[in-house]
Amino acid sequence: MTQLEFWAPGTPRTKGSVVSMPNGFVDHGDAVRERERVIADAAEIAIKVRGWVTVRSPLAVEVTHYAFVPAPPGADVDQAPVQPGDRDLDKLARLLGDAGTRAGIWGDDVQVVRIIAEKHYADTARGIMPGEYIAVRTLASGHSLRRMRAESISAMAREIAAGVGARMPVPRGW
Repeated sequence: MTQLEFWAPGTPRTKGSVVSMPNGFVDHGDAVRERERVIADAAEIAIKVRGWVTVRSPLAVEVTHYAFVPAPPGADVDQAPVQPGDRDLDKLARLLGDAGTRAGIWGDDVQVVRIIAEKHYADTARGIMPGEYIAVRTLASGHSLRRMRAESISAMAREIAAGVGARMPVPRGW
């Protein structure tokens, strides 16, 4: 397994809502494009330093992503950033996926099969600035998500889906 780590300074942005253009394209806005560029630039520097080679399909990657968002005035920086305006974690990851493709971390963000993500308030008083820590690991050849599924967890999910105590046939390949 190989790992690439880097820090993208600045305010994390989400990639979510769009403006539809008359030509059928969508516009995510200047701030989103700029943030994607900042992440891609930071990744490209790490790629050169590390000698990282673009991960190509069928190999998969795992991403660890810690986003440090600015705290609103008066917020307790030790609390979870769950107030309106604190950014959706899944939309932060969406922007990261596209930036990783742009930078050449992976051939396509479809190769990301696991994301470990957390969102925190930045705390400039303690030297924790707004930005994003990103680590990418290639997963071993032959890696299978099926191997990660614990039987007890999949059994519990089946029982919940079918009603407590009911058993469902397990889909082929699980």
